[in-house]
Amino acid sequence: MASATGNTPTNTPSFSQFKVRQVKLARNSEGQQVVQMTGFNFGARIPIQVSGAIAANGAVAPNFNYESTGLATDISMREAEPVIVGTLNVGPSGDAIILVVSVKRTQR
Repeated sequence: MASATGNTPTNTPSFSQFKVRQVKLARNSEGQQVVQMTGFNFGARIPIQVSGAIAANGAVAPNFNYESTGLATDISMREAEPVIVGTLNVGPSGDAIILVVSVKRTQR
């Protein structure tokens, strides 16, 4: 797992959710076939170390708060071409998530 603070233990989970309300094929202004996704939504909850509690033996046990971040948009893209949908700031360290999406139709 990528660290949100640079020193977050790798066993501290982050949580993400991906939703799309509707997916359909359409044509863009140049007449090319594109995939339209309306109601595209990506959300994440990222652990941010805020302090450390000192145990009786003197060890520091980190405390975490979870920061919510995400984006919602409608997007259109051509098949098999990666598209940067957006970037999400992840806590006070300046780290970011760069969300890249690509679509490919499947055969039924």
